Amino acid sequence: MAAAARWWTAALDADLSPGAALDDEAWLPLARHNAAHLPAQTRAGDIAARATAHPHSPDALLLLTRLAPPRPVARR
Repeated sequence: MAAAARWWTAALDADLSPGAALDDEAWLPLARHNAAHLPAQTRAGDIAARATAHPHSPDALLLLTRLAPPRPVARR
């Protein structure tokens, strides 16, 4: 686990664009899982733009729903 944390930290410190080191097949499920645990994304627009290139992917659709801000409830 420590090795994974070092790799993840190094990738974040490199300030790569979202998923730059991965092809979309590997990136989409990882991004979706990440968004489920850390919904506040600082580059949500970049991540969403990449995900929209895959409208038939369940991972992309779930990722986009995680990135979308919650809609306010209408009060009557």
